[in-house]
Formats: sequence, C-alpha cells, structure tokens
Amino acid sequence: MFTWQRALVSTAYLTVYQVYSWIRRRDPEILDYQYWSSISDHVIEELNDVIAGKADPISKSVEPLLQLLDALEPGRIKAIGRLNCTPGSESLPRPLPKHYWTGFTFINRTPSGCDYSSRQTCAALKREPKGRFWCDLLFERRTVLKVWPPFANLSPAGAEHVSALGKTSGHDESGASHELRKRNRKLRLASQSIIHDTITEVYDEFEKMNEKPPNLREIVAPVRDKLKAHGYEASGRRIQNLANADKHKNRRRKPGTTILSENKRRQRH
Repeated sequence: MFTWQRALVSTAYLTVYQVYSWIRRRDPEILDYQYWSSISDHVIEELNDVIAGKADPISKSVEPLLQLLDALEPGRIKAIGRLNCTPGSESLPRPLPKHYWTGFTFINRTPSGCDYSSRQTCAALKREPKGRFWCDLLFERRTVLKVWPPFANLSPAGAEHVSALGKTSGHDESGASHELRKRNRKLRLASQSIIHDTITEVYDEFEKMNEKPPNLREIVAPVRDKLKAHGYEASGRRIQNLANADKHKNRRRKPGTTILSENKRRQRH
C-alpha cells in the first residue's frame, strides 16, 4: 500500500465503493472501513450505455453512480485521485476539479504497477475510456454526508454513529445541528423516476396548450424549474439523457414538422 493511502485510511475520505454503497443503503457501518472493491462490471457497463444514450436505466444499481456524477459536476462533492499510477511511482493524489467531471465517467481498470489491488473503479474520459484514467479515487466524507444525509428513519444508535462521524470532521453537536438545518433547506438530487415523471409532465402541459414540444436542449429549463419547486435538482446532462428515452422521444416532433402541418394533416384525414 502506498504511503499516501496509509495516511488516508480512517480519515475523512470515502472510496468510490463506499460512496456507491452509502447512496444505496445509508448504513452507518459503510462509513467505518475503506473498501477498495470495484463496482460490478455489469453496473459500470450499464452506466456507460446510459451516458452514451444507448440504453435507458433499467436497474436501481446504476442510479447511485448517476447521482454521484451529478453531484461531482457542480462541485458539491470533493474528490481526489491519482493519474494512472506508473511503476515505482508514489505520487500524491491531486484534487479533481469539478470541470473535469463534465467529461468523465466511471470505468473499471487495473492501475499499472499497483500490487495492492487489481481492478478498481476509476474515472476516465467518456470519449476515450481506454485512455488515461484517474485511479485511487477518494471522496470527501463531509461533502458526501451533506448531499446524502442519513435516512430519516435511521435507528437512534445509527443516527448517533453518523453524528459522531460528523464530529471527526470538525463539527461539534451544535454545529452539526445547524448544518443539518441548512442541509434540509438545500435541494436534493432527483432520482431518475422523479426526472422521468417531470419530463412527462412538461410534455403533457405543452400538448394541452397545443404548443411545440421542447427538444432535448429546450427541455432542460422547464424540467429544472419544476424539480426546484419540489425541492429537487438535476444536471442538464442527466435530464437530456433521460429525455432521450423512447417514451419521451415520441413526444417530440420530427425534424421539419410544425403544428400547422400537423393540423393540416389531421384535417385531411
């Protein structure tokens, strides 16, 4: 294990597998130990098919990774990593700026020269997933818990455990309570089902008004407005990816088709 990894064990950082598991289950025990396991290959493959517009999300397994990418793009989650470690290298990890994540996806790769681990879930360019990649990814625990707080129905023991973990990041009890109140006022990341329902709602409204339905670029703003009104948010990329599903494609007009031409066609029939 590299020197910098030993220094980060049991500190305020979580591995990508920990974050993935935490978003899914919110079990406080997940936060206790740094799991360096890779996320299942079939989940990673499905994620990249969804990002490329080749498939709709068909399992709940992909949803946590989509949420994580959504939180990384605007910088709500802080991440560090190392650029494709090379033999004999013990270079320190570097922060991954938020603008990196607009072009990144997750991929399972084997870092060269690293004997302590085989395959990892790494960050790589969407347009070149087999090229250079960022390995040994770690995410700031404080920001993870801020975006995905414990479930409200967490047992008293579990809530106390997570509260204690928050204190290790420099928050006293009063500060944690204040932070929790601030967090509750912030927008939550919308799930794919909520985004799908909101997209359908937008198209229903345009249809009732007999107005041209928004295209992939135009759909982002009205969907975001509706999500915000209900306490949610989503990235434009995420909205467009989901709006590209077949059930929404059929709501948009084909190129060259106008309301006037459609009304004339209806009259002829």
